Amino acid sequence: MTYNAALVKKHGQEDFDALITSIQASHQALLDCVRALPAGDIQRDFGIRSPDGTNINIEWFLQYEIEDEGRHYDQIATWLG
Repeated sequence: MTYNAALVKKHGQEDFDALITSIQASHQALLDCVRALPAGDIQRDFGIRSPDGTNINIEWFLQYEIEDEGRHYDQIATWLG
């Protein structure tokens, strides 16, 4: 089961308003965490690599998250018609 499928299974039947509130709180916690980091840590090489050798740093992770949320936004917009 993919990570996204596991999330849908876990949260798919929750009250929509409660789910949105939870998402907003989670997003705010991420922003607070990033804002608390020293600026140099955003691009710092912590030695984490993907299987293809890509340097996985905080900047890469945040960019991936932006792109992933954009894909899900597009999916939701299509679903809503």
